[in-house]
Amino acid sequence: MPPQALLELNDIDVTLNGETVLRNISWRIHNGENWVIVGPNGGGKTTLLRVIGGRLWPSPQSRGKRLYHFEEKSCQSPVGLDGQIAFLSAEGQQHYLRQDWELTGEEIVLTGFAGTALLYERPSAAQRKEARSLISRLHLKELAGMNYHHMSHGELRKILLARALAGSPRVLLLDEFCHGLDASSRTGLLALINQIIGQGSVQVVLTAHRREEIPSALTHFAHMADGRMDKQGGIDNLPQNLFGQLAVNKSNRRPAVKNIPSMEIKIVKSNLYLDGNGGDLIKILKGINWQIQPGENWVVAGPNGAGKSTLLRLIYGDVTCASGGKVERFCGETSLSVLEARQRMSCISVDLQVRMEVDVKVKQAVASGFIGGVGLAGKMSPGRWRRVHIELKRLGLEPLGDATLEQLSYGQVRKVLFARALVSEPSLLLLDEPLEGLDGQTRAEIIDLLEQLGQEDRQLIMASHHREDFPSIMTHCLRLEKGCIVSVEKFRFA
Repeated sequence: MPPQALLELNDIDVTLNGETVLRNISWRIHNGENWVIVGPNGGGKTTLLRVIGGRLWPSPQSRGKRLYHFEEKSCQSPVGLDGQIAFLSAEGQQHYLRQDWELTGEEIVLTGFAGTALLYERPSAAQRKEARSLISRLHLKELAGMNYHHMSHGELRKILLARALAGSPRVLLLDEFCHGLDASSRTGLLALINQIIGQGSVQVVLTAHRREEIPSALTHFAHMADGRMDKQGGIDNLPQNLFGQLAVNKSNRRPAVKNIPSMEIKIVKSNLYLDGNGGDLIKILKGINWQIQPGENWVVAGPNGAGKSTLLRLIYGDVTCASGGKVERFCGETSLSVLEARQRMSCISVDLQVRMEVDVKVKQAVASGFIGGVGLAGKMSPGRWRRVHIELKRLGLEPLGDATLEQLSYGQVRKVLFARALVSEPSLLLLDEPLEGLDGQTRAEIIDLLEQLGQEDRQLIMASHHREDFPSIMTHCLRLEKGCIVSVEKFRFA
């Protein structure tokens, strides 16, 4: 007799904004099964998790049903199943980052017991004990008392995982849960997920774009594309080519441009502090001395919390160093102010994606690159609109120009950020984990694009936890640990 189904979808459709985004989905998760959902950006993976988690409902016109079998009686509605399904996603993390809440890591974990965003009641002694146990198991003690706005992307992700586990759920839904984590953190997190699965109290369903981000204890896979589930099977039969970076047609590259001014950056004796809890200052960068010469493309490496994102923000001028340090931004022989330098720089980061207004149209979001903002660009000249359409075409986004960002997948929004960054034809691109959230095909296309930009004499400074994400044009590597430069060397792919 096959194991009992925990939940099932029987021939359901899902409609968003009048468009059918999931079609004829039939799928069962039996007791003891743990699944990974794979597929391209926009294929329907996140939508499927939201349906399972009760955040979206099948279309009223759908012929099928969604059924939960958590108790003795089956039900179609997730109402009343509070705490039994936990959800961790990039979107959930973005919600926290949009707020100005004063929450520590431990307080965020404690909210998981009630399933609320904030603490509305005093936690019990038992809840505090369990929260601290989770924090210890995830090796997050250093984050327990830290304001979450001062955590790195990966650090906050781990705190939110502890929060998801706090209520002892039956099903744990993880949407690209390894995004932004360094290799050591990924290894530790995957081991923890394997441990949780091994205990048998929680079943895991997750999405992933990289094979190395799939826990070994998973038992099954499903493949989503164009809103349909076209493949299901045992994890041993998961095709490797679903993760491979496909060949990219390079015949449509633009001719190399050789008249873009090179950018030179010099950082001298720079320390950087951010506000901590109770008004205390936290030292993020320590004694940074670094010079970027014209024609150089730099990799910025280091573990979560090393200061990589903060260093890129310092170059861009989002944050300033303490008295006694300085950042000089040059173009040729002329020193530039922050505002002047920003006209020749563009950045792509998770933080920028968080700040983008979701109700803005794609073409307007791209146009905002001319002003360095995150909203509408105001009145635009015909020449600037031509630049917008050039970059939309380059990124394959022309059909989505009139769509809003909220209608796009996480990976599609990331491509919009690339078009936005390139629309002003910058000399220097600051790239903070730019390929996270992208499927293998799209990563290959973006890497090819970065290679092309190198031919156009543009310079790159790029932070990533995945070595395979760096284009071959990278020339140097700076490594940070705990806010300090620990090495500067030529970048080698071998």
